[in-house]
Amino acid sequence: MKLDFELEGYTLHLIPVKHLKTLTISLRMLAPLNRETVSFRSLLSSLLVSSTKRFPTMLSLTRYLESLYGCNLYSNVSTKGNAHIININATIINNEYAQDDLLTKTLSLISDCLNNPNIINDHWDESILDLKKKDLYQKFQSIKDDKVSYSLNQLFKYMGKDSPLGIDTIGYEEDLQNINSITIYKTLKDAIQNDIKHLYILGDIDDSIVDFVKKSFNLPYYSTSIETAYSYVNKKNNLLEIIETQDLTQSKLNIGYSINGNFNTKLHYAYTLLNMILGGYSRSKLFLNVREKEHICYYISSGYDAFNGFMYVIAGIDNSEYEHTQQLIDQQINDIQNGLITDDELQLAKQMIINSLLKTNDEPMQTINLKYNRDITNKNESITDMINSINQVTLQEIIEASYFIKKDTVYFLTGYIENGNN
Repeated sequence: MKLDFELEGYTLHLIPVKHLKTLTISLRMLAPLNRETVSFRSLLSSLLVSSTKRFPTMLSLTRYLESLYGCNLYSNVSTKGNAHIININATIINNEYAQDDLLTKTLSLISDCLNNPNIINDHWDESILDLKKKDLYQKFQSIKDDKVSYSLNQLFKYMGKDSPLGIDTIGYEEDLQNINSITIYKTLKDAIQNDIKHLYILGDIDDSIVDFVKKSFNLPYYSTSIETAYSYVNKKNNLLEIIETQDLTQSKLNIGYSINGNFNTKLHYAYTLLNMILGGYSRSKLFLNVREKEHICYYISSGYDAFNGFMYVIAGIDNSEYEHTQQLIDQQINDIQNGLITDDELQLAKQMIINSLLKTNDEPMQTINLKYNRDITNKNESITDMINSINQVTLQEIIEASYFIKKDTVYFLTGYIENGNN
């Protein structure tokens, strides 16, 4: 059965999963990641699922969603390399169980969100716009208050200066004053006309629904190409070290590393495993040797960003352990570079990743995310292919990948010391 269809203005992807009683619909709208537009697109994503011309108030839209057997309609934004993505998602009961054509109604609603928004004389409804601006402002404040998220964002900001990595996914508080009912409508028109659009439908479906989708969902043709996976390049002459002081008791250590790989390179799966072994789960080297053995971290873990092509380590520590913790982290990376990985460590890391991939069969949005990652990078591989690739990674390939790890930026968010000096 054919599963991918080039339709008017978008690509339709069908993901048949027989055992589910729900359908998951996800529209992904991809544009170049740009500092000047991220705040507008972030706010737009929220506005799109708040009202339409047919349902001009949030209450009327909520009541309509309830009439669709509790359809869950929501949105968010994300980034992949040089791309910024608006995601509009909906979950509904399969038509067979609802005895109603919920799929067509929901697709028509999502189409209305884009093509028939709550616009009067080229202006977005001011009351809803003001409310959503307040919501976005509160999100900015929440991130500032969550010191783990705040400090990691600061690492990305300093490490990724003048690169896509340094651009915040949800935007910037200072931009809110420049967003009005006219400028946000212009953002919508630009997104509809120019974004690369993919529509996913997952559930107990077959290709007979394609005609229904064609009738319910039409968008303008686009012709854009965006690099969604690249390897971060360190352009600094020396290690960048940033220390920020705030009123807090637990300090946050964040370290960014340049590497030599991304989602599309041959070392991608080696870095995936390397990250798992280093700090990706509770049996990792960082967790066992730094947190459990040395008792100096409240938390510690590592991450591998396959679309920006870099790695990072985050840890919650006491102020006094700043240098010591870095030494211990350096030692774990050195051990990997020297091949000090047992066969048990390697096999357990592989099994953890494989189990995570197999779980996606019961997690619709994760299944769509994996498919989307492959679609926007032109990487044609199934979950079985991914599992085989993981199993084929050798210890030598992990060692080879680790040789390219280079400490790039250290961001340390710390509290005041007793004498009040930084």
